[in-house]
Amino acid sequence: MAKKTRPIKISGKDEMEYKKLVRNTKNKIRNVKNKYHKDLSDVVDLPKLETFKTRDDYNEWKQKVQSFTNRNNLNYQFVKNEYDIVISKKDLNEITRLRNQEIRVAKAMHKKAEKKPVIKGNKVVTTQGQLMKQMGRPSIGGVAIPQKFDFKKIRTERRLKEIKENAKKKADPKHFDRRMERMKLNWMTMISGSLNSDADELVKRIEGIPPDDFLELYNMFLLDMNFSDWDSEQLLMSHEKAMDKVNEIHSYIDRYERGELNMDMKGV
Repeated sequence: MAKKTRPIKISGKDEMEYKKLVRNTKNKIRNVKNKYHKDLSDVVDLPKLETFKTRDDYNEWKQKVQSFTNRNNLNYQFVKNEYDIVISKKDLNEITRLRNQEIRVAKAMHKKAEKKPVIKGNKVVTTQGQLMKQMGRPSIGGVAIPQKFDFKKIRTERRLKEIKENAKKKADPKHFDRRMERMKLNWMTMISGSLNSDADELVKRIEGIPPDDFLELYNMFLLDMNFSDWDSEQLLMSHEKAMDKVNEIHSYIDRYERGELNMDMKGV
């Protein structure tokens, strides 16, 4: 059944209320424009009072305007840093929350991975944590621990936009899955570029390995699979040494396929 609406009958009280709402809205728009250089004039309409046909229409408009001017509405409360970069308090809180969440997840992965072995041939030579420290790259399990978000250090609107977009992407539950898939594809492209057809068999075997398993293998056998040892356009070592590494990687995949490896990093 359609909702009944009452035709509006403008009273003196309505006129006073309307004028106050319009005045507050215009003040908010002007103050934000002057202080933060943000134009909010298109956020809410300011129709003439006599254009409202029903009481429901007027109440709906009143609710929007009151929400717009409400100090608790963080969408329209702003912060500006010394570089004149402006962000809404809602975005500031959201980016900070997502970054802190990312830090917690990364720290948990590092804590679990730092004591995991790095293997060369059949011998454990170090741990992932120790190796990453030696390499000057505190990234374990393909994940680095990010810095806390500090709005005071943002110098350009472009950088702020990048951070907003990245925060949204990383909040997507499928983000890490996509990143693992991309890492696997990048590695196959790199090894193919280094060795051309000599890498065909290895690439074919890697294609059949799930991305999360590949990430685990990569970290476990980093001394032979490290990105820095290979290049997609040239061979960075002798062909003989490169093929020795390829044969080692084949042996690691053999062990993986026989179920001889501890793959407990998955799902961290």
